[in-house]
Amino acid sequence: MSEVEQDFSKENILELTTNLKVEFVKKYTTNESLLAINSKTKLQNSDENLELAKLTKLIRSIATKIGILLNPGKFVEKNYTIFYKELQNFSNHIFFLLSLLPLFYKNPSVYPSYFLNDLNKLIINLMENISKLCIEIELLSDDSIDNEAKEERNEERLIPIGLIWNSCDSLLELSEIGPTGVLSKLITKNSTLLNDVLEEIDDWLVEPSLGNEDFLVDEYSSDEEDKDDSKLNPIDDSNDNEEILKVVVPFVKDWQKNIKLIKLLFSSFIKSIKENNTKSSKFKSSSNQGEILDSLNALHDNISESVDILVSDILSSDTFIDVQTDFNEEIEKLNEYLKKMVKAIKNLNSNDEKRNKWLNVWEIKYFEKN
Repeated sequence: MSEVEQDFSKENILELTTNLKVEFVKKYTTNESLLAINSKTKLQNSDENLELAKLTKLIRSIATKIGILLNPGKFVEKNYTIFYKELQNFSNHIFFLLSLLPLFYKNPSVYPSYFLNDLNKLIINLMENISKLCIEIELLSDDSIDNEAKEERNEERLIPIGLIWNSCDSLLELSEIGPTGVLSKLITKNSTLLNDVLEEIDDWLVEPSLGNEDFLVDEYSSDEEDKDDSKLNPIDDSNDNEEILKVVVPFVKDWQKNIKLIKLLFSSFIKSIKENNTKSSKFKSSSNQGEILDSLNALHDNISESVDILVSDILSSDTFIDVQTDFNEEIEKLNEYLKKMVKAIKNLNSNDEKRNKWLNVWEIKYFEKN
C-alpha cells in the first residue's frame, strides 16, 4: 500500500512561519550567536566552501518557487500543501546552512578573520531578509485583509524574495572567490581610497594654503569676539605664508608621486595574491594560511591609513610647519609598513624573476627619497 500524502492548511503554514522566525531569524542576529552554533556536521569528498555554494544555490531556487506562490491568486487552499512543502524545504536548507558554519569557525588556519566576518554579515543579512519574507506570508494569510488590498501589495510582497536572492548571490560569490579573493577586493577598495587622497592633493595644489580657518575659529566664540581679537592682533603673515608654501608645495608634489608609487605597489600585491590563489602554492600549502592572510590584510590597511593621516596632517598644517622634521615619525611608520609589503610580495613571487626585478626598481624609486 502506498502511503497517503498529508495535506497541509494555512494554519500549518503559519506555524511553520513562526517556527522559522523563532528557530532561525530571531536566534541568529549577531556574530556571537552564530559562533555559538554547535554542530556535528561532517563532510565527505567535499569541503565547506563547496557546500556553501551548493546550499546558497538551492536556497535561492526554493525562494523563487515560494515567490511564485506568494500572491493572492496562487495562495489558495488547493496550493497550501505545495506552499507548505516548499517552505519546509526552505527551512531545512537554512538549517543545513547554519549547521555548516562551525566548519569555517573551527578552521582558522584556513579562514582568516576578515573572511569569517564577511560570512557572518551575509548570514545575518539573510536572516533579516527571511524575517521580511515571514511578514509577507503572515499578511497574505490574514483573512481580515481583503484580496483587493492584498493584490495592491504584489510588488512589495516580492521584495523579500529579491533580497534573499541578493544574500544568496553574495554568499555564492564569497564561496567562489575564497579568502584570497576577498583580500584582493579589500586591497582594491583601499587603492580607491588612495585615489581619493590624490584628488584631495590635486584640489589643494590648485590653490595652496596653510591651515584651515574653519577649524581655527572657536565654534563657541561670537563674531564680536573675533572682531575684537583681530583688532588686538593685527598680524599680516601673508609674506610668511608665501615663503613657507615655496617649501610645502614641492613637498606635497613629492608625496603625490609617492602615493602613485604606493598605488602601483598595491596593484602588484593584488596580482601576486590572485596568481598564488590560482597556483594554489604559497597559501594553500601553508599550515597557517588564515594567519598569513590576516597579517597581509592588516598591512594594506595600515598603509592606507598612514597615507591618509600623513596627507591630512600636511594639508591642514599651519604657518609653523617644517617639512624636514614635522612628519618624520609618520613617514618612518609608513615606510616600515611598505618594506613589509615589498617583502611579502617578494615571498609570494620567489620564482618570478621579472616581478622581483620590478620590485627592486620600485624600492629604488620610492626609498631613495624617503
